[in-house]
Amino acid sequence: MRKDGTVSVLMSLPNLGLGGEQRQTVNMANALCGKMRCVIFSLGGGELEREADGRVAILFPCYPAFVKRSRFLSFVWGLFALARAVRKEKPDVLYSRHWTKIPNIIIGKIFGIKTVWSDGSGANFLKDKKPLLFFAHRFAISYADLVTANSKGVADENRDVYKLRRAPEVVYNLMDTGAIERKSGEQVNHKWLGEQTPLVISVCRLVRRKGLRTLLDAVKIANEKTPVRLLIAGDGELKEKLISHAEKIGMADKTDFLSQEENPHRFTAKCDLFVCPSEREGLSNSLLEAAALGMPIVSTNHPFGADEIIEDGESGILVPVNNTQKMAEAIVKLIENRPLAKLMGEAARKHAANFNIEKMAERFKTIFERVAR
Repeated sequence: MRKDGTVSVLMSLPNLGLGGEQRQTVNMANALCGKMRCVIFSLGGGELEREADGRVAILFPCYPAFVKRSRFLSFVWGLFALARAVRKEKPDVLYSRHWTKIPNIIIGKIFGIKTVWSDGSGANFLKDKKPLLFFAHRFAISYADLVTANSKGVADENRDVYKLRRAPEVVYNLMDTGAIERKSGEQVNHKWLGEQTPLVISVCRLVRRKGLRTLLDAVKIANEKTPVRLLIAGDGELKEKLISHAEKIGMADKTDFLSQEENPHRFTAKCDLFVCPSEREGLSNSLLEAAALGMPIVSTNHPFGADEIIEDGESGILVPVNNTQKMAEAIVKLIENRPLAKLMGEAARKHAANFNIEKMAERFKTIFERVAR
């Protein structure tokens, strides 16, 4: 611990882009920097650097020109730079919720520093899609001093699959409701805003597990009952395929693909309905943020976390994963029944208060102090 009795935590990231894990790390550092020393070591830059509190120290590797020309050399150089930063900073705790968890464990053992490993997704997904990384995780996680998970479902699955001696401690994602509400009031221009036709929005990366093809098909079916338009905010590897699918099913004139937005809240707050069609999540940031804005919500009851954020029939409607028909029916129900949609949105906002940043930051503060002893 430092001379004043406070703890020093170094949080490592691959970059400061607009990903959910990166945003959660910056949110945590911002919330804790007045109570302990918070250092973020990032292998690369990104938009979130601007959102970090001035009291948060942000460190980057200094890459020589010859290293920058090779991704492999940049990776290795960055890891050695992380080790040098740890040796210089002498933190009490190393923390990560990204793939930098593994080098954190190694560096922590070398320098005798405690480590907190945080999981934001279930182990079975990694086991099925990236088996080599899964085995690396299963080996490394056993050396962590403490493991956390961002939902009860993730904690239960990872305890069983990684064969942990004790279940990870559940600490939900940190959500800065004040910042979300401020950002939602920012001006935005879009050709469909202010028109009579209801607007549905989804905010996510355009990758397979986000279920966007199902959403496109559901909105097409919904249009058979009531006119609806769709905004999709995000970028990803499937963008061109999704645009082609929208054209194929006759939804091109009713769908607009926005680029990845640094502030998607200004769009979300001005739409009529938020839909989360994911096949799998750890705990959906965008779903939490929509709830905090008091949006009427339709979400798949995906593993994990959807039923921890949304109380089905009370603060939103949960539908089975990949069930186009049920999703379409839920969309139509909330579009056509505005009083019900409003009630559910108010209930969602009230329930989202349980995930506020102050409460979750205090949980992490307690964890870091306990581990550092």
